[in-house]
Amino acid sequence: MAVNRYARKLSPLLQQGDYETDQLCKVIVELSGRGTDQIDALVRANNGKIHCKLGVVPSLVVELPYYSIPELAKLRQVKRIWHDAQVKSLLNTAVPAACGFTPKKLPFTGKKITIAILDTGVYPHQDLTYPSNRIIAWADFVNNRAEPYDDNGHGTHVAGIIAGNGSGSFGKYRGMAPEADLAVIKVLDKDGNGSLSAIIEGIDWCIKNKTKYNIKVINLSFGAVVQESYRTDLLCRATSAAWDEGILVCAAAGNDGPEEGTINTPGINPKIITVGNLDHRRTAAGDDDDLHPTSSRGPTRDRLVKPDLLAPGTKIISIRPGGGYRSLTGTSMAASLVSGAIALILEKDPRLRPDQVKKLLTKNARPLALEKYEQGAGVINLEKILTPPPNSFRTQTLRGNQPLKDSKLKACQVASFLEYKSNYQGNHPFNPYLLFLILILLISASPGYFANTNPYFLFLILVLLILGCTPAQSIYY
Repeated sequence: MAVNRYARKLSPLLQQGDYETDQLCKVIVELSGRGTDQIDALVRANNGKIHCKLGVVPSLVVELPYYSIPELAKLRQVKRIWHDAQVKSLLNTAVPAACGFTPKKLPFTGKKITIAILDTGVYPHQDLTYPSNRIIAWADFVNNRAEPYDDNGHGTHVAGIIAGNGSGSFGKYRGMAPEADLAVIKVLDKDGNGSLSAIIEGIDWCIKNKTKYNIKVINLSFGAVVQESYRTDLLCRATSAAWDEGILVCAAAGNDGPEEGTINTPGINPKIITVGNLDHRRTAAGDDDDLHPTSSRGPTRDRLVKPDLLAPGTKIISIRPGGGYRSLTGTSMAASLVSGAIALILEKDPRLRPDQVKKLLTKNARPLALEKYEQGAGVINLEKILTPPPNSFRTQTLRGNQPLKDSKLKACQVASFLEYKSNYQGNHPFNPYLLFLILILLISASPGYFANTNPYFLFLILVLLILGCTPAQSIYY
């Protein structure tokens, strides 16, 4: 009776529990803001344990017997209770090496942008540590070890796709952002599984350390089965909190296709960027690209379109623990590629907010002949975002102290992205080239020349004199 009365406080998974057993259950207790003394007392009375406190969604991680959960739900200090469910890395298959996805060389490398990777950890492969170590931050919410490691390999592969520089393959297997920095947070164990609470701790860590390490992107190449609406889903709420703090969140859609309605959480969150797996056949035209059969499809439980984008995630070669390379397939790989691409976009314009970056990605995507809930906006088109179309330069000619139309225009940007050119440099009060031309005309004229000169010619010299005394600049962008 008590369970039914307070069922609204229990997550769907907890509502299915056996409350007659004394088996221990690990739960996440969202706080109502009325203190925690009642919760502390109940946990102690039932020989339970409080593991930690979470900040991103104010809550406690508690372990106690199943039979005591109805009593816990009665407390006014408790707003909602979730089962500390398991999530899994989204690797579909390991396949023989084919060829890595190598982006077209662009004048951006992700320099000074930090991507946080929540995964199985990272092996300090030379592609990440040579010539300088770009693993600038590490946290372990599984085994609490102080130095980076990866006892599974999934996180290392993800890190290589995002930021490997290819130094161990002479540049052949280069990641998307080869000069980006990495903050790696281990939240998944040696089997590629992890608890909901560890992941929320990891997201909380990213928010707290975003300024210290300049964290701009969080990559989540894992997922869990959806139990409820994104509005109450704990992973969705945590990722929304990171997004609202100015951190882009990129999540894998899941590998539960080809059925509809198979998007994993947190990929169901409409705020964040959810990525499906494109089977990129690597032909020049790209007209044979297709959605990988295992890539999860929408719509979500809330009837929202997901994924947002597709990216190559099939037979992607990246680094492995111990050195060397291997090829893997899954939406984990696709999401990693997009996270690296975001680093390039933010290097080009660090002022962009998460919503603006997402709009750029979706607006410029290349649609395939697929349903919306299969592909979202289509295939990521990074080249279109980072390079302007041909003949797209505009010209503004400035005279005197006329201000620039775009006060944010930057000089000497990389050619073909934003270019500033001037046909006149300096602060002189006249244009020396035109005055030189006028001087030649005057010297070549005889003393009686002007008496017989056509008045139109004299008018031309007057115009040249006026122009010669006005500084001019041309700006192309």
